[in-house]
Amino acid sequence: MNVLIVIILLVVVFIIMFNKTFFPSSQVEEVTVNPFMGFAPPADGGPYSQPHSLVYANLTWRELEPEKGFYDFESIEEKFRLTYWKNQNIKLIFRVVLDYPRESSHMDIPDWLYEEINQDGTWYKHEWGSGFSPNYYNNTLIDYHKKLIEAVAEKYDHEPAIAFVELGSLGHWGEWHTLQEDGIYIPFPKLPTAETYVNHYTDNFKNKILLMRRPHQIAINNEMGLYNDMFGRYDHTIEEFLSWINDGYEFWLTNEQNPAMPDAWKSRPIGGEFAPTDDWSDYFSTSKFLRVMEQLQATHVSWLGPSSPTYYPTDGKLQARINQFLNKIGYHFRLIQTSVNKTEVTMQWENRGVAPFYFPWPVELSLADQDGKIVYQQLLDGIDIRAWLPGKHTEVANLDISNEITAGTYQLLVAILDPETMKPGIQLEMEEKLPDGRYKIGEVTID
Repeated sequence: MNVLIVIILLVVVFIIMFNKTFFPSSQVEEVTVNPFMGFAPPADGGPYSQPHSLVYANLTWRELEPEKGFYDFESIEEKFRLTYWKNQNIKLIFRVVLDYPRESSHMDIPDWLYEEINQDGTWYKHEWGSGFSPNYYNNTLIDYHKKLIEAVAEKYDHEPAIAFVELGSLGHWGEWHTLQEDGIYIPFPKLPTAETYVNHYTDNFKNKILLMRRPHQIAINNEMGLYNDMFGRYDHTIEEFLSWINDGYEFWLTNEQNPAMPDAWKSRPIGGEFAPTDDWSDYFSTSKFLRVMEQLQATHVSWLGPSSPTYYPTDGKLQARINQFLNKIGYHFRLIQTSVNKTEVTMQWENRGVAPFYFPWPVELSLADQDGKIVYQQLLDGIDIRAWLPGKHTEVANLDISNEITAGTYQLLVAILDPETMKPGIQLEMEEKLPDGRYKIGEVTID
C-alpha cells in the first residue's frame, strides 16, 4: 500500500510539473518583441493581431523583371509595403521564386524569358497545385538568373530594411524539390548545376545572411543558415529536417550525398514557416503543443513565416500557448546578476531562448546622475553577444571613467544598441527599464 501511495504522489507531481512547464494557465503572459525573431507574416498583408518584428515576401521573377532588363523594384516595394514596414521598424525576409504552384495554370517566370529558353520546361497539374517548372539545366535560364540576382543584390544588399535572404530559385515554392511522382517527372539539377545558382547569390550578396532549404557543402563553405518550411509537422521536422542537419542525407531526387550541419545554428539562423494549416489548434492545442515545443528546442528556430498564426485573435483560447512559444523562439536576454567593485563590473547574462542573436550589436554601460541625465557612456569592447548561446554567460567590464565626472553616486545602466541608430535596440526581459530603453542594474560611487 505504501508503494502505491508513493507512485500516486509521483504521478501527481509529474502532472503538476508537466502542466506548469508546457501548458500555461489561462493567464496570458506578455510577449517581448525583439528584432530578427518571432513570427514573420506576409509583407503584403496586415495589420496583424500577433506582435512581430519581421515580415516575409516571395519575389517571383515574373514580377521582378516583367520586361527584359527592366527590374520593377518600385512595384515590388509597393506590393510588399516596404516603406510602411520600415516606418514600423519591421524588417523583411525575401525569397526569389521561379515556380510557385497555385490552383490555376500559370507561369512565375516572365513571358519574354519563356520564349528565350524556347519554352524549355514542364507544365504540371497536381494536387499540390499547377504551374510551370523551367528546365534548370537550361544555360540561357542560368545566364539570365545570374543577371537577375546581380540586380536584386545591387538594390538590396545594403538596404538595412532587409533582414535575411532565403535562397529559393530552384524547385516548387523555391523549396529545392520538384515533382517526381504520380506520373509527373520534373528533373532536379545535380549539385554542379544547383551550386551555380547558389553562386549567383554568394557572389553578389556580401552584407546579408543567406539561408538554404537543406544542408549542403556550399552552405557550409559560405556560412549559411537553413530554413524549414514544414515546421510543426513532427515527421518533416524531427525525422527529416533535424536528421539532415545532424547526420547528413542522400538527396532523394538526385541520389547525391550531402553533409551534416549540426552546429550551423550557433553562428547562422534557422528560419522557416509552419506547415500549412487551416486550424492553429493543430499546433497550439493541449495535445499538440508539447511536440511543437520539442521541435522548437531541437531545431533552434529564430523565426517562422509567412505561414504563422499572426491573424489569430489575442483573446483566443490558444493565446497563452502562442505567447509561451513566442517567449522561447529565438533569443531572450536578461541580466540576472551584477556586481560592482570600484569601476569593475561583473555581469551574468542569461539567454532563455533557443538560439543566439546573429549580429555584432554592442553592449553599452552608462552612468546617470540623480536627475536621470546620462553623464557617461562606454561601449564594451570584447563582448560579442553572438556568442550568447542558450544558457548563462559571465562578462567583465572596466569603466574607463574620466576625471571630468564629479564625485558622487550614479545609476549604472546597461543597454544593447542598434548600430543603425546607436540607441537601445533589444528589450531585456528584466525590470528597471527606463523610458529610453536602458535598464538600471546598480549604482557606482565615484570618489
